[in-house]
Amino acid sequence: MSGENLQVAIKYAQRGFAVFPLVTRTKEPATAHGCKDATRDPAIITRRWWSRASRGVAIRTGQASRLIVLDIDPRHGGDESLADLEQKYGPLPSAPTVHTGSDGKHYYLAYPLENLAYPPGAGEISCRVGLGGFSGVDLKADGGYVVAPPSIHPNGNRYHWDVVHDLDSTAIPPVPAWILELAEQGRDVERVPYKLEPVSEESELRIANAIGLYEATYRRFHERSRHGLRGAAAGVTESEVDYSLACALALAGLTGAEIEHAMRTSRELAKLQPKRPSYYAATIGKALGFAAGCRAA
Repeated sequence: MSGENLQVAIKYAQRGFAVFPLVTRTKEPATAHGCKDATRDPAIITRRWWSRASRGVAIRTGQASRLIVLDIDPRHGGDESLADLEQKYGPLPSAPTVHTGSDGKHYYLAYPLENLAYPPGAGEISCRVGLGGFSGVDLKADGGYVVAPPSIHPNGNRYHWDVVHDLDSTAIPPVPAWILELAEQGRDVERVPYKLEPVSEESELRIANAIGLYEATYRRFHERSRHGLRGAAAGVTESEVDYSLACALALAGLTGAEIEHAMRTSRELAKLQPKRPSYYAATIGKALGFAAGCRAA
C-alpha cells in the first residue's frame, strides 16, 4: 500500500472506523476473513497488512465502526430512486459524502446508539440491496463494508470525498428513521435475470389480460398515466408504481420481456423519462424473484 493510503487508513481508525485492506484496484478483501479482519489498531494496520504491497482501503460498516452507509448507484437508477425517496420521506441530512469510482455516492450516517446497547450480535441492522424496493439504493450496515478514499476503482477512477461534505467539515448525522424502517421490511428478494425478446401480438394480449386480473393495479396505473404523474399526487413514487406493476404481472405469469414492455409503455403514456436498461433489469428481476418466492411458499 502506498504511504498515503496507509496514513489515511490509520486516520480512519483514529476516528473509530474499523478498516481492512483490499486487493489493489479491486473491491476484494486482501485478508483471509474479509471485513471480519477489520481493526482500529494502528500497529496491526501497519505491520500485518500494508507493509509489503499496495492496497486499497475499506471500512467495515455496522456496529464495528458505528456507521451506516447509504450507497447510491446511478447505473441502476439510484439517482432517480433517491429523488423518489426524498420526495416521500424528506431530504437526507447533510452527511460526509464519498464520490465512488463508478460515479455513485456513499452517504455516511451514524449507527443508532440504542442498537449499540444490545448484547453482542443483537440489535444488528442488515445490509440491504434495493432498499425498500428502490433500485440502485443499497444499505451498508452490519456484515458489510464500503471502499473508502483514496482507493482506486477497478475502472481506474479514484474514490474521493466531496469538496463540501467531507469528514473534516461535516459531522456524521444520525441515520434517518425512515431508512431504518425500510431496512426492517424483511429479507432481500433474489433478482431473477431474464432475456429480452420481441413482444408479439399474443404477448400484448397476455399483458392486457394480466393487467385486467389486477384491476386495482391497472386502475392506478391508467389513472396516473392520464395525469402524467402516476402517483406523485397520491404520495406514491415512480419506482413504487413500476415495482407494483412488475410484481402484479410477474404473479400473473408474464415473462420478463413482457413485463418490461408493459413498464416502458406505462412510462411512455405517463410522459415520463425513459430509464436505463439496468433499471428495468433490477426492478423486473426483483419482481420475478418475488413471484417465484410466492409460488414456492
